[in-house]
Amino acid sequence: MLPEEPINYLDYVGWALWAGGFFIESISDIQKLRHQRTCSGQSFTLWCHSGLWRFSRHPNYFGEICAWWGIFLSSYSGLAASIALVCAGIASPLFTMFLLLFVSGMPLLEQSMNEKYINGLQSDVRSLSRSEARSIADAFITYKQETSPLIPLPPVLYRNLPLVIKRTMLFEWPLYSAKTPPTATDSRDTAKASSLQSRNVKTRN
Repeated sequence: MLPEEPINYLDYVGWALWAGGFFIESISDIQKLRHQRTCSGQSFTLWCHSGLWRFSRHPNYFGEICAWWGIFLSSYSGLAASIALVCAGIASPLFTMFLLLFVSGMPLLEQSMNEKYINGLQSDVRSLSRSEARSIADAFITYKQETSPLIPLPPVLYRNLPLVIKRTMLFEWPLYSAKTPPTATDSRDTAKASSLQSRNVKTRN
């Protein structure tokens, strides 16, 4: 049986982190649900960029990660007597972060949004004109440039941070970037048009 430990500062930090994470996750999920309901009757749904989603592209994941780390910190004093228990306790927040950052969380959603708003607009929404599709793609690229992937930050601050800080401290990794350049479709279309035009010229000659 583990010895009882008095409440210390890590307990308070852990409780505060859990409460803050739970609050952020709950509010962001509610805001996302309201956004989806508002856009339910529209032929094309834009990404959610209001409320907490203005400061983070995935505030719900940030809240969930904070909640798990809060649970670990609040229980650390009771686990510290055994290295095995500490390792078991820290496995939960680390495994959660691994899933959200590398597997089924942010990578899937980021690439899905990239495909919808940057690379796949022409096939996804045929009712949009080419200029409208280009405007939406440009607006989404701007949103990604101004909005932190995970940790909520003011857009004006995040936009002006050096890329090295975004890469090393704020999780702005190439893993979440569009797999093909935004202008790739335009370039292919231009090449096809040029090829077709040259063929027509040769035929006329």
